[in-house]
Amino acid sequence: MPISIKRMKILSNKTNLWVFLFFLLTCFSLYQYSLGFWWAWDDTQILKHALSYQPWQYFFSPESWQILSSANLTPWVSFSFAIDAYLFGHTPAAFYGHQLLALVLVVYLSYALLRLYTGLYPALFGSLLFLCAPASVAISQQLMIRHYLEGLIIFYCGLVCLYHVPASC
Repeated sequence: MPISIKRMKILSNKTNLWVFLFFLLTCFSLYQYSLGFWWAWDDTQILKHALSYQPWQYFFSPESWQILSSANLTPWVSFSFAIDAYLFGHTPAAFYGHQLLALVLVVYLSYALLRLYTGLYPALFGSLLFLCAPASVAISQQLMIRHYLEGLIIFYCGLVCLYHVPASC
């Protein structure tokens, strides 16, 4: 179903900046406590893996990615941890801050996709419901699942781009 030019303009107005800031403030006010967490669950093993290999090896070398998990190919989580370690060192608060920013971006992109089909308030409510859901609470506390968030960001960006392709293509 082609989206009209009017619908495409909805995604580029000033209201969206305020909506993004609203999601940012809401997310950090709801989940700011996670910035005080330490390494938990698989975080130390993922960090060790990220620092032990080169980024290209996470994606292309079975010998290296099977060290982290022989049953799963999850290069993105090691890559994300490597970027955080490079930027922030071994400070867990920065890793959790990155996690919360990724959550904000997922919620905002959810809003953008909902906005293609609904009005401002239903899209805002649906995205806010996602932000306050129990799954989002768990996401804010578990660094080991960040690659799901970042995969969802890539998927949502693809969908937003798909809907901006002219119908004649």
